[in-house]
Amino acid sequence: MRKFKALLMREWLEHRSSFFWGPVVVLAIIVLVGLFVSSFGDRFTTEFSSAERLQLHEQLGRDTDNISLPQAAAAEGLDVAGSTDEELSLKLRSFLNGIATPFYWVLLVVTFFALIGCIHDERKDRSVLFWKSMPVSDWQCVISKLVLIVWVAPLFTIAAIVLAQFYAIVIGSLHVEDGMGSRVWSQSGLVLKPFMLLVGYFLQSLWALPLYAWILLVSSWAKRTPIMWVVGIPAGLSILEGIFFNSQYLGNAIARHFNLRGLPRGDGDLSVQLSVLTDAGLWLGLLVSAVLLGATIYLRRRNNEI
Repeated sequence: MRKFKALLMREWLEHRSSFFWGPVVVLAIIVLVGLFVSSFGDRFTTEFSSAERLQLHEQLGRDTDNISLPQAAAAEGLDVAGSTDEELSLKLRSFLNGIATPFYWVLLVVTFFALIGCIHDERKDRSVLFWKSMPVSDWQCVISKLVLIVWVAPLFTIAAIVLAQFYAIVIGSLHVEDGMGSRVWSQSGLVLKPFMLLVGYFLQSLWALPLYAWILLVSSWAKRTPIMWVVGIPAGLSILEGIFFNSQYLGNAIARHFNLRGLPRGDGDLSVQLSVLTDAGLWLGLLVSAVLLGATIYLRRRNNEI
């Protein structure tokens, strides 16, 4: 166990800059946009038709001659006063999931490049020879890379998402109809968000594990430009399947595992997330992942350098 913890620490030291600064940059952008809206949003006004002005007057409960764009957007997007608890909860959860989306795509890009380089780079600079001289096995090294990159490092992204969503609710509650800020907080579901994100990212990692295992496999045997092999081989096999068998089973299977099956949805229903566990595609994918990881461990044992 101590050896495995040391390997995890080693992987974190190698990848911490990208996994830490990626979500921090996205969070900083969201904070700056929120500060701009709060500080200068009242300086921007817009013109409305008579019908729109009447509707906004009913929603806001006050004069709309000088309504700011943030207030108009909040009234139009949330309509706190005119929505039931269920409707408002659904709107807020969709809004918060939208806040989380850029974090996920940044994490996906960082994860891709971390996996594709984690074995290839140590073969290239021959640091793999040093680690082979240490009392750690090849399977421990490979699994530690996978665990750190796929399951441990995303915890920083989850923390950044929680902060961004909290901040977004603070900003949003300042621009909704008078006296409706408390309703925004009560229906936001922020208390359960961290738990749902933890569950979601764990399930999503399991769902996408065949893709991650494939990238690791290529990293363990490719001598040059592993990114071309990662993309080129599946694309080539999919094209050949279409030409010779007039089918797209491989391409559809790969595309299916790109879906965000495990992440929280707009309805906030945890059972929808957990339904991925009943999908036969998940368990077949885990079996494929085990085969790919076994091949990765074998190749790392053989391929000491480039």
